[in-house]
Amino acid sequence: MVKTNPEIFLQGNKEDLIRDPDTFFELDDKIFAHGKDPYFSSWKDTIQINYFSEEARNIMSEKLQTVSYLCDGLRCDMAMLINNSVFSKTWEELYSRQSSNAPKTEFWKNEIERIQKERNDFIFIAEAYWGKGYELQQFGFDYTYDKTLLDRLKSNNANEVKNHLLADTSFQKKSLRFLENHDEQRASKIFDESQHKAAAVITYTLYGMKLIYDGQLEGRQIKLPVQLGREPKENYNRNLELFYEKLLTITSNDIFCFGNWKLIDPVEAWEGNTTYSNILSWLWEYKEEQILIIVNYAGIASQCSISIDTNTEKDEIIFHDILNEEQYIRATKDINNTGLYIDLQPFGTHIFSVLIQKNQNVKVTPILNVS
Repeated sequence: MVKTNPEIFLQGNKEDLIRDPDTFFELDDKIFAHGKDPYFSSWKDTIQINYFSEEARNIMSEKLQTVSYLCDGLRCDMAMLINNSVFSKTWEELYSRQSSNAPKTEFWKNEIERIQKERNDFIFIAEAYWGKGYELQQFGFDYTYDKTLLDRLKSNNANEVKNHLLADTSFQKKSLRFLENHDEQRASKIFDESQHKAAAVITYTLYGMKLIYDGQLEGRQIKLPVQLGREPKENYNRNLELFYEKLLTITSNDIFCFGNWKLIDPVEAWEGNTTYSNILSWLWEYKEEQILIIVNYAGIASQCSISIDTNTEKDEIIFHDILNEEQYIRATKDINNTGLYIDLQPFGTHIFSVLIQKNQNVKVTPILNVS
C-alpha cells in the first residue's frame, strides 16, 4: 500500500527526517512517519496511517469490513491513538503547518456503528490507557482494557482498588480485567503466591470481560518478547494451577455472567481496629443464589464486620466457602445485629455461597485464618 496508496500515510519533509530520524524515514523519495505513542519512541516496524485523511479512513473502513466477515471480533491495539484529540496531539507539529483540520466525526464511532448494524454480535475490544477507556466505550467499544485495576493491585493498597470499583456499573461491565499480558510483567514475578491468588480472586470475580494470558495459570515468570519463536522451559507451579482451576470453575457459574454485583463496605470489627480498611468485599445475586467475595488485600492479618441483607426469617445461615472448602454456620440474628465477623490472614480470601438453613444440626466452625 505504500507503493499503491502512499497518500493515505502520514508524510513529513526532509527537515522532519533530519530533526527526528527515529520517527521519520525515507522511501521512494518520500518521507513517511512511523506509528507512535506520544509519550514514547516510535515503532519502527510500522508506518502511520493518516486518520485525518478522508481517503485513508475510507480504505481502513474497507479493511475493517473485510475482517468483520472473517472472525468474531477485534482487539484494537492502542485504540485511543486514533481518537481525534490524541491523533492531533501526537502529530501536532505536522498539522500546525498545514491547513487540514481534524475530522468532525470519530473514526471508531463511525466504523463500530456501521459494522455492528450488519453484525450485531461482532465484538470490539480496545487496548486503552491514560484513562481513555470511558471515551472509547462511548464510541461503541464493547470492552476496554482496565490497566488501572492492575496498577492499583500492584500498589498493594486496598483503598485504591476499592475507589476504582466505585465507577459506574456500565463502565465496569465493559472493562476487560487482566493480571498480565504481553506488555506486562508476569503476575507470578510481581506477586508472591498468596498475593497472586488474592489479586486473581479480585480480578476474576468482578464485572467485565476477563483475560487469561498464556502461561499465567502455570505460574510462568519469564516475560517473553512478542517476536520470540521459542520460549524457555520453566517449572510449573502446580499449586497455583490447581487454585486457578478451582477459581475459574467457580466463576463459570451463571451468577457471574447474569447476576447483579454490589460493592460492600466493611466496617471495623471493634473500636480502634483499622485493619477493616484492608478488606475488599462484594456480593453477587442471581435468582435465589448469593455469592459473597471477601479479600484481605494486605500483608497483615485483618478483621472487619460486614453488613449483609439476610432477608430471611430462618434461624441460621450457612456460609460455604467454595474456594477453600470450608463451611461456617452463623445465627441470623447475630448477623442482623452486628454483621458478619471476618478474620483473615495476609492476602486471605473467602468466596462464600450463602445458604439459608433452619435449625440444622451442623457443627459451627469459627471463621479463622482461611488463606
